[in-house]
Amino acid sequence: MSDFNYTVNWFHQNFTDNFIMLKKSNLIKYLTKIIRLFLFLIIYSSCSSGIYNPNSLNTPMLIQKNNTKLNLAVGTSGFDLQTAYAVTNQIGIMANGAITNYDAHYSDFKLLGISHPTDEKHRETFGELGIGFFSKKDTATTWRWEIYSGYGEGKTIQTMQTDGTLVFQSPYQKYFFQPALGNISGEFEFIWAFRYSYLTLGEIDWIGNVSNRRTIATNVLEPSFTARRGWKNIKFFYQISAIVSSDLGTAIKLVDPHTLPIRFQIGVNVSLNN
Repeated sequence: MSDFNYTVNWFHQNFTDNFIMLKKSNLIKYLTKIIRLFLFLIIYSSCSSGIYNPNSLNTPMLIQKNNTKLNLAVGTSGFDLQTAYAVTNQIGIMANGAITNYDAHYSDFKLLGISHPTDEKHRETFGELGIGFFSKKDTATTWRWEIYSGYGEGKTIQTMQTDGTLVFQSPYQKYFFQPALGNISGEFEFIWAFRYSYLTLGEIDWIGNVSNRRTIATNVLEPSFTARRGWKNIKFFYQISAIVSSDLGTAIKLVDPHTLPIRFQIGVNVSLNN
């Protein structure tokens, strides 16, 4: 985590640059890289911290009525399970869940602007529902668009590893708006998305009674890029997203200095009735 630029370069050299050039004959080598990156992200995610760790963006790119998409992903924001279903030929719904669970070796939170080393356990659970529109199926073009909006709830709890003493806990609510543009052409899918979220934290309990029972709100902006490669019904994918946010008040910061400004996710995408 001390050399973030090296991490980004490693990611591109070992995964992104070979994504388009991959041939079926190299499937074993490709899967080997997937496993290596999977293990890397599990280790690296233990360095990720913050009051709110955004889940990955669900960009299903539904095709037609009854099309169903399922994502299972892991990365620097934890584990994600995402689903989407096409109610009609242009209306879709989604349901997403995420779990972040790790040992924090540096304070996730800033007490009056000062971070401190520590050994704490961080656990975060989150779920959301969304509804939106997507473009009609058109064989004349490979470009597609979609727009989703929704609501989610989660809770963050952080305790000391030694005796379980509460450090911080708070439920939070999130409203989001997410447009996306994708180029879908057979075995390849490339998707650019942008998610705006309005996040509120309330009923805060924090050791030292700083901002306790105070509701705090912030705006979170997340541009992302997703690439998928595989077959008609199953594809492997990776996602890169950036995080831009405002502070959660003067005493509590949403993004700690040790929180990654860029997130990575890898996983499997399954498509049914397409």
